[in-house]
Amino acid sequence: MPGRDLNGPLTVINRFTAKDDFEAFEREFREHCQFLRRQAHFDFLVTVQLVDQPQVYVHLAHWQSLQGFLQLVHEDAFLKHVQRLGTMVEAHADQALSVNRVLRTEALPGAANVVLTHAQVIGEHREFERRFRDTSEHFGQLGGFGGSDLLRSTVSPTNYLGVSWWYDTESCDRALGSEGYQEHRIGMAGTADVATERTRLIAYERAITG
Repeated sequence: MPGRDLNGPLTVINRFTAKDDFEAFEREFREHCQFLRRQAHFDFLVTVQLVDQPQVYVHLAHWQSLQGFLQLVHEDAFLKHVQRLGTMVEAHADQALSVNRVLRTEALPGAANVVLTHAQVIGEHREFERRFRDTSEHFGQLGGFGGSDLLRSTVSPTNYLGVSWWYDTESCDRALGSEGYQEHRIGMAGTADVATERTRLIAYERAITG
């Protein structure tokens, strides 16, 4: 990765489609997540499950440094986890940097309270980022908004993943049904090809230290 700051943060994005047994995959993946949480330079993780496609999971592993992640991927213990999971899923991976993060409150696990915004920018990327930020500010004026994170791919820099969350399902329903949101979504679509997915929060966990 020429030019990348090894001491800078990184988010690893994995999209998993479980082939058969969802519960078996979730058990195996939870073990993998606990393994990650004990690694040096690990920060926190978020795992969600699509509401309309429950066999699809999206996992965001946030690292304090790119170097910490690169050191881990060559370890035998990590490779064994990946090999076990690989037999259970079809996977797509990406790496990204946060360009705008708003933190208000945590989300309730098990609720359908997280929205993923996939965007491929076709115009000025700063304009898209501004419009996503304006959308988050609109959500912030409504009750129950937890925050948002806009991630820009380091592999394909025109691709973004926006993560927006609310405390519970009802707050998310209210925000997505608001007139203001539809206006902001149209605005984002003027600068990017935009698609959204409603998801259920499976886990939000920080690193295990000490």
